[in-house]
Amino acid sequence: MRHQGKLAAILALAMGIACTNDATTSSEPPPQSAPLTSLVVSLTTPNADDGALALTLRGPDVGQIQPASSQYLVYTRPISGDETHVIIVGDVEPGHVLTVTIGPGHKLTDYSAFMNEVAARNDALRGTLSDYQLTLAPSGN
Repeated sequence: MRHQGKLAAILALAMGIACTNDATTSSEPPPQSAPLTSLVVSLTTPNADDGALALTLRGPDVGQIQPASSQYLVYTRPISGDETHVIIVGDVEPGHVLTVTIGPGHKLTDYSAFMNEVAARNDALRGTLSDYQLTLAPSGN
């Protein structure tokens, strides 16, 4: 039995060394991320019958704004160099609603989106926006 105990200790030590060597011998640099050129705006909604959204995008160098669905009509109005008002009309579904191109050299944290108003498909304004959320993420470029 002493022989089996020594063998188990040697195997455990060898496995520990192998794991340690694997973790420390990597000399590859971390992968570089692609430059950010466009953002995806996604919607979280508590309702299944949203018909229009009015939102504000803030951030530098906002370019073209495209709807995620050909079923959406999108109207935009630049307010300033860093602010754009957007209206989306249609049978709005949760998830990806817009793609926004941006100028080079910016970070995701430079941008934000805020919900201003929401109307149901019967044109009734929603009484509260507390359960609505807009999120921004890098697009697949």
